[in-house]
Amino acid sequence: MGGLDGYRGGQEAVYTMSQSFEVFVTREDNSDEDMVNSDEKGNNVGAKAEEDGDQKEEKSTADVQEAVQEVCGQDEYMYTKREDFTSELFKLSITNLPRKFGFKEFKKKLSKLDVTPVKLKIWKDVCFVTFRNEEEKGIALEKINGLQWRGNQLIAMVAKPAADPLVQKRKQESMPDRGQGKKPRLTEEDSLSPSERLKNAVTPLWKLEYSEQLKKKEEEMRQFLKRYHRQLEKNCPDLKSWLRESRQKHGAIPCELHNIKPSPETEGYRNKCEFTIGPGEGGERQAVVGFRYGTYAQGTVSVGSPEEVAFLSQHMKDLLKVFQTYLDSSAYGAFHPETHIGHWRQLTVRSSRLGHLMVLLDFHPQQLTQEKLQEVRKSITEFFMEGGGKDSGVSACYFRALLDKTTSSDEPYDFLFGDNVINTAGAEVLYQTVSDWCEARSNTTVLDVCCGTGTIGLTLAKTVNKVIGVEMCSEAIADAKKNATLNGVDNVVYHCAKAEDVMKDITKSVFGSEDVVAIVDPPRSGLLETITVICLKFIQTVTPEVTSTDWYSLVRPMSKRLTGGRFLPVKAVPVDLFPHTKHCELVILFHREAEDA
Repeated sequence: MGGLDGYRGGQEAVYTMSQSFEVFVTREDNSDEDMVNSDEKGNNVGAKAEEDGDQKEEKSTADVQEAVQEVCGQDEYMYTKREDFTSELFKLSITNLPRKFGFKEFKKKLSKLDVTPVKLKIWKDVCFVTFRNEEEKGIALEKINGLQWRGNQLIAMVAKPAADPLVQKRKQESMPDRGQGKKPRLTEEDSLSPSERLKNAVTPLWKLEYSEQLKKKEEEMRQFLKRYHRQLEKNCPDLKSWLRESRQKHGAIPCELHNIKPSPETEGYRNKCEFTIGPGEGGERQAVVGFRYGTYAQGTVSVGSPEEVAFLSQHMKDLLKVFQTYLDSSAYGAFHPETHIGHWRQLTVRSSRLGHLMVLLDFHPQQLTQEKLQEVRKSITEFFMEGGGKDSGVSACYFRALLDKTTSSDEPYDFLFGDNVINTAGAEVLYQTVSDWCEARSNTTVLDVCCGTGTIGLTLAKTVNKVIGVEMCSEAIADAKKNATLNGVDNVVYHCAKAEDVMKDITKSVFGSEDVVAIVDPPRSGLLETITVICLKFIQTVTPEVTSTDWYSLVRPMSKRLTGGRFLPVKAVPVDLFPHTKHCELVILFHREAEDA
């Protein structure tokens, strides 16, 4: 399975629910593991903290720090007093909830009331919901308060906005040892070097030998399957005899668990990384490119240089050092997630087996004019083509001026220079496992559901009869078509639509085919049940920290809504794609039970 990256997904189904590594011409997926979405915990105070765009000179580190203190001070709720929108101003708490209920179930309950919150969070026995404005909040309060649900009368009240965790931490650190409070106690983490703290944040298993990492991950997957087995025992009483037999045969898990498959490479294996550009620790530098020491919710926004992070290749590390020199000399500082002062936000790097690098830069324009932004673009181009970055191996460069609060945006990038095609290395161990278990043949039709840029379907295309891809993002579909052309694949058709809207028509079109394989890579929220009912064989990959409710829908008995026999797990195998981190994939094969069973 050479050369293709990212695996997505019937008579058969491959179901992927994990981080994917895209291939060739690809849209930015913004799955930033390192840059934490501060949501509404910071707002644009450019009008107060910055000069006019035409005259603007970036403030020094000291000036920025002073502006942060001036604007935010010790007020944990300052972000609610600014001009930018925050749904925390329109927040309700709901109590006296039923003892047992699901997140999706409660969201559906609100939907029936025509209540559509911006955010919904369940914490212990309280549910917090936020809205877009005071009117929506008032209507929701009236509808929810006193509502009878499962014998409980719900109590809805106006709730206080969440405190800014960064300001909270700053207040704690500035507290004297006497008086109203004490400074927080120093932890073991506080005594570590910056390099060790960064490795703990990004690669928490770095101190373990790789063999020990594998044992730990395999045991986590076993525990994952045990929890799944207990859920089946609880929710599927008609499977009692089958579950008893599985318990005796496999040891309290519902299927055979193969030994974990190790990563062929344990260092320098990442072919794509998203690096935060943020303030250096202690204000030593106004802009550092690397990874955060922690999350915004943990009260930190400082960024450290990842020179000792194991999963980065030396080529990437060298590029970061070079780009750091550019930032040090830049007139513009890092975007600050608390105050939204500053400009540089993120550097995304993709590498190929041939040593080529593609870089994508995110930049907040603040009040800069188009003329000033063009100067920034020109400066980047000159740096990588003629200046200090000319020997860094960058073969393509993209730039995006982004006003959004986070870099999780579908806004397109501007192409600055280089080749707009790049080959990236793949997670072949995972792909080969899924391909083998699919048993795809020349008469197979592949349904690539939530296909993204088409990677999984394309890896199978040359061995099957036809591939049909479905994806709701138009940019991803455009890239999938380009990827098919680049790979010389002409037996693939793509549909730009929501899977739940078109899958019934698509499955009707392939009715009567000798063999149909469905490959699925849905969002973390899972797929609608109307999609999961069409398969006869189902393969899913998950990470241990994510449990998909789709699994429970698969084993439910046949009904008017869930037509056809249910799926039963047959075998599973962990695959380690991310050495030194806690992440791992689990590939699990389901077979559909005969309808007369």
